[in-house]
Amino acid sequence: MKTDTGHPFARILGRAPRCNVRGRITDRFDAFVETFGPPEVLKWKYYKLVFWNFKRQDGAIGFSLLVAFSNNERPKRGLIGVDVSSIDLRDFEAFMSWALDRIGSAMNGEDAPKFLNGADFVIVPA
Repeated sequence: MKTDTGHPFARILGRAPRCNVRGRITDRFDAFVETFGPPEVLKWKYYKLVFWNFKRQDGAIGFSLLVAFSNNERPKRGLIGVDVSSIDLRDFEAFMSWALDRIGSAMNGEDAPKFLNGADFVIVPA
C-alpha cells in the first residue's frame, strides 16, 4: 500500500475558483469526489459551476478543478473532462502531477478513497 508523502497542496473551502484554465483531466466524476471530497457549487441562471479549490503549502491560493453543467444536468456516470486552472503557470505542472497521483492512487486501490459515496453531495454557501 502506498503511503501519503505529504504533498504540498491542501483543499480550501469558501473561495471563488481560479479561472485561468491550463489543462484538463478526464476521469469519472465519482473519482474526483472520492479523492477530493464533495465539490462546492456556484449556481447562476442557466448553469452551475462545480469546483474544488486548493492552496500551496506556503498558503498561496492557486489551483482549482472546474466543471460546468446546465442547471438541469447531473454529472454523468461515465468519463467527464475536468478543467484544471491555476493563477501561476510555474506551479501548474506540480499540481497536475499531484492531482493525477491522488486520483490514480485512490482509484487503483493504493490508497483508500477518502470520501466514499460522496457523488450525490455538494457543498453550498450558507
